[in-house]
Amino acid sequence: MSAGHQTSRNGLVIYGAWFFSRVVAEVAEACGWSILGLVDPNPPDGTVSLPAIPEDASVIVAIGDNNTRSFVHDRLAESGRTMA
Repeated sequence: MSAGHQTSRNGLVIYGAWFFSRVVAEVAEACGWSILGLVDPNPPDGTVSLPAIPEDASVIVAIGDNNTRSFVHDRLAESGRTMA
């Protein structure tokens, strides 16, 4: 980890449950994050989505489309979520 990088002791939730989220999860774990789960309003078949983002968790948006990812990130940040 680089100097100044600090992970949340409460873990990380990945917003998105499709292909890009798997890559993001691998990188996050390699950087020391504890993955709590995925949140997706329309997850692929066979994927378990958390019902909500825990209040004390950090969040990273893992949606492949840049515009959608930016929109969702901004809404979560505006709602007071801790973004990774």
